[in-house]
Amino acid sequence: MDLRDQLQSTLGSTYTVERELGGGGMSRVFLAEETALGRKVVVKILSGDVVAGMSGERFSREVRLAASLQHPSIVPVLTTGIADGVPYYTMPYVKGESLRSRMREVPPISRRQALAVLRDVARALQYAHAEGVIHRDIKPENVLLSSDAALVTDFGIAKAISAARTTGVPETPMESGMMLTQAGSSVGTPAYMAPEQIVGGTMDNRVDLYAWGVVAYEVLSGVHPFSGKTSAQQFLAAHLSESPVNLAERVPDLSPAIAELVMRCLEKNPDERPASATELVEVIESTHISTSGHVQLSRPRRQYSPIALGLVVIALVGVGAYAYGTRVHESTTVTAKNSVAVLPFADDRADSADAYFGEGIADELMSALGKVQGLRVASRTSAIAVGRRHDLDVKEIGSRLGVATVVEGTVRRAGGRLRVTAQLTNTSDGLTMWSDTYERDNKDVFAVQDEITNSIVAALRPELAGRSSSAGARSNAGQGTINPEAYDLYLRGIYLLERRGGGVARAADYFSQAIAKDSGFARAYAGLADALEFFPYFAGVPAAKIEGRVTAAANRSLQLDPTLAEPRVALAMAHMHAFRWKEAEAEFKRALAADSTSSTAHTQYGRFLNLGGRYQESFEEFKRARALDPLAGTASVWLSHVLSVMGDQEQAWEESKRARELDPNLVTARTILAVDRLDAGHPADVRAIIGENIPPVPFNGMTAYVLQAIGDTSKAASIRRTLAGMSDTIWMVHTARVYAYLATSDTAKVLTEMEAALAAREILPAWLPLGERIFDPVRGSARFAAVLRSVGLDGRNLTRQYRGRPAK
Repeated sequence: MDLRDQLQSTLGSTYTVERELGGGGMSRVFLAEETALGRKVVVKILSGDVVAGMSGERFSREVRLAASLQHPSIVPVLTTGIADGVPYYTMPYVKGESLRSRMREVPPISRRQALAVLRDVARALQYAHAEGVIHRDIKPENVLLSSDAALVTDFGIAKAISAARTTGVPETPMESGMMLTQAGSSVGTPAYMAPEQIVGGTMDNRVDLYAWGVVAYEVLSGVHPFSGKTSAQQFLAAHLSESPVNLAERVPDLSPAIAELVMRCLEKNPDERPASATELVEVIESTHISTSGHVQLSRPRRQYSPIALGLVVIALVGVGAYAYGTRVHESTTVTAKNSVAVLPFADDRADSADAYFGEGIADELMSALGKVQGLRVASRTSAIAVGRRHDLDVKEIGSRLGVATVVEGTVRRAGGRLRVTAQLTNTSDGLTMWSDTYERDNKDVFAVQDEITNSIVAALRPELAGRSSSAGARSNAGQGTINPEAYDLYLRGIYLLERRGGGVARAADYFSQAIAKDSGFARAYAGLADALEFFPYFAGVPAAKIEGRVTAAANRSLQLDPTLAEPRVALAMAHMHAFRWKEAEAEFKRALAADSTSSTAHTQYGRFLNLGGRYQESFEEFKRARALDPLAGTASVWLSHVLSVMGDQEQAWEESKRARELDPNLVTARTILAVDRLDAGHPADVRAIIGENIPPVPFNGMTAYVLQAIGDTSKAASIRRTLAGMSDTIWMVHTARVYAYLATSDTAKVLTEMEAALAAREILPAWLPLGERIFDPVRGSARFAAVLRSVGLDGRNLTRQYRGRPAK
């Protein structure tokens, strides 16, 4: 009796088996009709290789969990059973084709359809993961296309197979597509398996995110991220040790936000991937797919929660750290009489997706109030940081930010209407000095901001009321636009840019859209220039590739509004990344002349000065940045670094701890400061600084350096092997190798990678001063000197010049 007849005999009169549809490495698939309901179903019978050593009864029990999934993008399991000792399960028959089949057709799948499919798959993962079900075998064959929808099939089946296998059964990869690990704990398809899935390690929902990334890369670019591999072993090795070409390079016209998301999903380290499928859904759903197939961002439906672990641990910053801060830095607790902090305006709905708008309202008020002579306004980063805290009263907020008054309020938009409440509170006694409520059309948001600004100025000090007109007349110079849609997009971009990481690429998209709505919007151009200049750090895009866009956006911004500092900072960073040192310094100085209160300008200028060995000047800039923005971890990282370079290890260590308390996830805090502490002769502190997670390129090279130095040679060697296996086209991979090889005796490799980094136009020169002593093994080499000369640096300035404390 053949398998079809055997199956019909088992199913009896419940189903009429019509024909075999095919199958893959895991199962054979038959089309049948459910007699009672007259509907078509598919019956999947596990193949002999998979069934070997499996408990059919346990398989059926495990499948019941998958059968509980009910979602529009999931093909549900209907029934399960055993046919002559062989497990089977049934699912509804979906008319259409698999994603794999569609990808093979001519013409290829359109961008519009690809993004729609990826969105549906992401929604399915989001739902299933919330129900505790991991797919473990996401691939094009398991995505079915029907009409305009994509459905994911075989949810929970891979888990059921793994759980049903008995111990002691040898397992080998199957070239037909399915793979069972030697540990017997993982089932999947070699071309789509996450690294932790391959080695049989601990797995969670992020294995599905990795597979989604592989599918997304393949469907958007037309090639597998590890194209050229053919055997299961080759795919497995690639997943473990190779890095694919950046999707943005393969598909230059793809939305940067999408490209960045896909590459994050493909990270080897699960901690470097998105935390959940929710982020996949949010990014895809914030993409409007036009009928022409081009991608344009539209209003996202993201709900932002007041998280940020770094903000929570701010409360742990002890009296000692702040006592040190008042001793070394400009005090942030001396309260000026005419000083104010503007907190993010909260939405009065718990499920609001408009958090960005509340922060935008606050940002605009800060900008307007900052133009009022005699009034000091707390920095945006610090004000927003404490504003997300719900455990601080207004008195403590005033103490932390060193301000006499605080502006706070709520904002709600619904049905084309805008409702804003605002109040000004004295931080010394907690009494309200002024409050009001505004109800307007959405388009009147600018007028509301002006009214609030004027009221605040009048309430703060009567003699400032006469100057309020300068703030109130800012509708064309403040926001820079009278177009509500452009303004809304701009606020979204600012919100994401502040959060760095994946938000940088998405922010650039929003700024571009704002410009499209209003080509005279100076601050949108400035935001775009800022976002693009951070692409080399957070989007894996070479600095040279985005320099033209940065320059064009920044210059256009300055043409429209010459008073802005942000575009000048972006231009200065572009010059610095291109090794045009004189031009960079001149632009930094122009930025500070335009806005001496810009913490970002002081921080980036401090980095520039540190690069040239001008440590005392650099110290002053970082100290100023820290005073202007006391809750920003980045300024503290760099201040700690320059203190270490100058020999003040005690204060460097205190500032290092403060930086890590402010933002424990800041990658520079876990790498630069680890190198500094090692350099200072305290290897015992290094392990706690770097943590357990390996950061991305190029910071993983610095991690390898310190791991080797503290004796974790196997982990350091593993990172070096990973870096050696990466393509030379990966941005900053040569810089990462420089640091990794500095931990070894192979100075020839260090110098070769330095030269390669410059040839690839990596921004290695902007990294050379880090942990000065780290370069001692090659400092005397003529090749090292040649590297410095080729980018206009003087090697004599890159030696340790300070042994004592910096000047106060």
